Amino acid sequence: MAAITIGVPVYNEAARLAGCLERLRAQTFPDFEVLIFDNASTDATGEIAQAFCARDPRFGYVRQPVNRGAIGNFNDVLRAAQSPYFIWRAADDSADLDYLEVLYGLLEADPSKQLAVGRIVGTFRGEVERTTRFPKLKGDGGLSDRWRLMFGASPSWVYGLYRREALIPILDRIVRDYGDDTWAWDFLLMLPFFMDAAVAGTNATSFEAALRPRRSEPGQKPPPRTEPDLNGRLALRRRFLAIAQSFVDERIAPGPGRALWAGLLWRYADRRVYKTRHILRRSARRLIGLKP
Repeated sequence: MAAITIGVPVYNEAARLAGCLERLRAQTFPDFEVLIFDNASTDATGEIAQAFCARDPRFGYVRQPVNRGAIGNFNDVLRAAQSPYFIWRAADDSADLDYLEVLYGLLEADPSKQLAVGRIVGTFRGEVERTTRFPKLKGDGGLSDRWRLMFGASPSWVYGLYRREALIPILDRIVRDYGDDTWAWDFLLMLPFFMDAAVAGTNATSFEAALRPRRSEPGQKPPPRTEPDLNGRLALRRRFLAIAQSFVDERIAPGPGRALWAGLLWRYADRRVYKTRHILRRSARRLIGLKP
């Protein structure tokens, strides 16, 4: 059994999958297996994956009979893994060649940590747009460390290295109670690790996240901004807070400490799901008969 399983959940990624798999194959840490879970793609994703698997026995391919939704496919590949450590990789992302080796070393060195992450480099059209460094922590596991993790995290930390057994029950709860909406699911998944101060981090190795286009092509006007459905965001925020509160209830005894965490969760949802000021503005517009 390999030390690390790399789950690659994909859907219609024929244009990028080969490059992703080649980058994984070149990792300096060799004791891994790759599980490619094809979410019923309609392009050549399956053919590309199977051809790669034929060349390297560490790579395996599974085609879903029907599209399971994004979170469902993430969960299925996790459930198929047997290794003590697990990591996801999206087809459009990359990492330094020592990424697995460095993160594995962090978790092996500290059994109290359940998730290891590196520096995050966001790129757009090959250019670095932003960099998120791992925050400086006191290292005592106190509230300030947990605050820095909650509010200093990058969404791409979800592609860090986990102890698999710690990850399974958390994702199970999200699949059951949050549904398949991918908005803010990453920050909900990582919240228990933040609350437990169970995240190890380093800026010595980098994960490269491909950013989605936020601006138009040169010479074109930027696309008009569209607001998300207000009722949908409100419902999602309620589900987010309900699951987050269940994490608090499991960890914090009733009393002032739990009340403090309720306030932190409100701030967390405000930052990670949908801001209160947007809700108030759009609700006021709806009240006076304007388009929210």
